[in-house]
Amino acid sequence: MRWNRSICPSVLGLPRMFDDYIQARISEVARAANAPRGGKHCRADLYVIATYDPELLKKLWAQVPHAYDTRNGFGGAERFLHSGRPVRVWFNSELHCRIDAISGGKSSDMMASFFGGGGTQVDTASPYFCGGGGSRLSYSAVDSIRSALIVVDMNRIGKVTTRELADYVAMVGLADIRPNADAGAVPTILRLFQHPEHPPQGLSSWDRALLHSLYNTRQSSVLQASEMESAVMSRVTRQGNPDQESFGSSTTSTPPWANEVLPQRDTNAVDWYRTAAERGDSDVQYALGFLYAHGEGVPQDYREAVEWYRKSANQGNAKAQSSLGSAYANGQGLPQDYGKAARWYRKAADQGDVSAQYNLGNLYAKGRGVAQNYVTASQWYRKAAQQGDANAQSNLGVAYANGQGLPRNDAMAAQWFRKAAEQADADAQFNLGVMYYRGRGVPQNAVRAYEWWMLAKADSSSNYVHDLSLHKMALAASQMPADQIARAEHEASEWLRAHPSAH
Repeated sequence: MRWNRSICPSVLGLPRMFDDYIQARISEVARAANAPRGGKHCRADLYVIATYDPELLKKLWAQVPHAYDTRNGFGGAERFLHSGRPVRVWFNSELHCRIDAISGGKSSDMMASFFGGGGTQVDTASPYFCGGGGSRLSYSAVDSIRSALIVVDMNRIGKVTTRELADYVAMVGLADIRPNADAGAVPTILRLFQHPEHPPQGLSSWDRALLHSLYNTRQSSVLQASEMESAVMSRVTRQGNPDQESFGSSTTSTPPWANEVLPQRDTNAVDWYRTAAERGDSDVQYALGFLYAHGEGVPQDYREAVEWYRKSANQGNAKAQSSLGSAYANGQGLPQDYGKAARWYRKAADQGDVSAQYNLGNLYAKGRGVAQNYVTASQWYRKAAQQGDANAQSNLGVAYANGQGLPRNDAMAAQWFRKAAEQADADAQFNLGVMYYRGRGVPQNAVRAYEWWMLAKADSSSNYVHDLSLHKMALAASQMPADQIARAEHEASEWLRAHPSAH
């Protein structure tokens, strides 16, 4: 059994960088095998869950019983729930009949339930079956995987690396394989938990050839098994190194920490990150600095955050450079120094970091660490605004409205205020209300002005903007009929319902 619909993996339970790596590795292996793959925003159907909680599956069964297709009996699910394997796999499948092979007028998309990963298959006898349509060379129906749940028991996996685990779950998730089957002398990742003293280092050329043959032979063919055997032998024995074929031309770089043993139970997230950060991974160094700066999982420590930001920034990491600039600008973890803040912001801004572009614009607008220059400020605001940054969009609107560094243009000011306002930026919402009230860049409309001031009051985290919005609302209400006030309040409520993510 294999996937005939797009595979969309989702990995949960480990620190994010580990989850992301395993997820990317599954997609990479699927690509190399020519298996169908989902797009960037696909709906997950292959779940990998790493857990230390032995009761997780029972809880999942109690809360989401339809996660397991048990129309052929609960026996398979019982074995899955109580299995002692380090990695368990459950497949929900579907039986596809040929159109001319449908029996009794039933649907051509027949559903069956399988238990995978434990070497046991549930009885698939069903009142729906495919009759006729087959021949001596082809079957009347094929089984394919509809969804999969792979559970990694962190209490049982022992000392394996992230790369080894990623390759193992890719192997058992892409094909209905019996992990306990006797592979003879063939090297395979399926031995990962059988020989912990000499574990395989990843997918072997045999594993790769098997997956490729599965997805590149005709599933309905009676001769598929023999065709797969021939394809495997051909790929493994061909001249050259089979590991350097499509499986070897990795699109997912393997960071050094992926080849280290996964941290064991009771190891907190910071220690996971530190293991990789100390080996020079700039992305993880930035992430570790972020944890210390925000006190996530550790006591807040700006000095420690700055040390990790600096290590990452010196390797050219734009996010770390931007964060180091903010540390200098705010005097967090080191003495305040706007000049150094500007230098680090520029390094990151030149790489397209939107936060650094916005903050560098602020320094030029205020003349901090650099000579005050509204033209340069508006240029950096524009770069950030064009990437969707609401703060930069709001400030660019102010620049147009006041003619600071740009020719005064009320229509452009209102346009940028609106972009930021629709992202729930309270300053932009207030200013857009002013534009409507005065008829600057937009038709004069007291109802619209009142509406945007209401939204600014609701979204503001500043007492100043909150109180100023209330004042403007009172001023407008003194000149508006009751029905217009009611309409403005209704439209503000409707806007909030239509933009829940922004609010």
